[in-house]
Amino acid sequence: MRQQRHTMRLVIGAIGIVSVWAIGASPAARPAAFLPGAGRLAAQAVDEVTVQLGSDAASIARGECTRLRWRVGNVAAVRLDGMAVAAASSRSVCPEASRTFVLEWRRLDGAEGRQEHRVTVAGPTAAPPGPDGPFVAYAVPAGTVGNQPHDGPLGMAFDVAAPIAISHLGAFDSGQNGLMHAIRVAIYDRDAIQPLVAVSLIGRDGELDGGSRFVALDTPLSLAPGFHGAVVATGYGSAEPNGNGIGGPVRWTTNDGGGLIAFTGTSVWGYPCGQDRFGIFGSCANGFPLIADSGPHNRYAAGTFKFTRR
Repeated sequence: MRQQRHTMRLVIGAIGIVSVWAIGASPAARPAAFLPGAGRLAAQAVDEVTVQLGSDAASIARGECTRLRWRVGNVAAVRLDGMAVAAASSRSVCPEASRTFVLEWRRLDGAEGRQEHRVTVAGPTAAPPGPDGPFVAYAVPAGTVGNQPHDGPLGMAFDVAAPIAISHLGAFDSGQNGLMHAIRVAIYDRDAIQPLVAVSLIGRDGELDGGSRFVALDTPLSLAPGFHGAVVATGYGSAEPNGNGIGGPVRWTTNDGGGLIAFTGTSVWGYPCGQDRFGIFGSCANGFPLIADSGPHNRYAAGTFKFTRR
């Protein structure tokens, strides 16, 4: 009787051998998944595609971080939570609440697949805002990673409908692993193009709330009805990308505090003041961006603020 030989293939995870199968076997004979304990990678063989997704810790305390790791072989494209990523990489994640991360891929033949991994967060959930706040004007969900290294100012406009006080300014932190660049966030009077208050954040400055870091103002900024404002953030780049909806729907949201403010415009951008580029001149004045983008009004994951009814 002729002896049949199979070439064996090993899939090596970050912690060891996680799966073995015979290339010559039928797909039904291959293991569909190997699910090790917490802190190890889960591996799945899908025809000629090998997918690994996991985290160093499957359960963390609120305020802690863990490292999410993935490796996908023989595919055309990979996305993590809707954002394009490298086929093999890792990132630090610091979810404020239990979160399911979704890895999607497109095979070379065009077929698509996905795998999920959940990180459980232990601890009390944050209390919802009261009727008077504080409210987060531009709220970026935890787990969001930036997709644009724009180093110029990015602005989003709002109008005040009832008396408010801005208590905190915040900056989007891509991946929530600390700000790799110093980010300046300012509230502008957009009619006068004058900043009223500004802060600079870097590293793990401030308190992480969702996908942004917030610092409290020494004195809250009081704004009256009829004020035309904008929050402007500057300083993002290759090591600390901002988020940009690129004209499509965005994952982040706005909160008007029950009608205390109204979001308006299509968002604005500019190159750093004094650094005209690509034939575009005068795109920035007094740190304020002057080029209208194509929307929506919360196009960027960048600057934000917390406010209360006054």
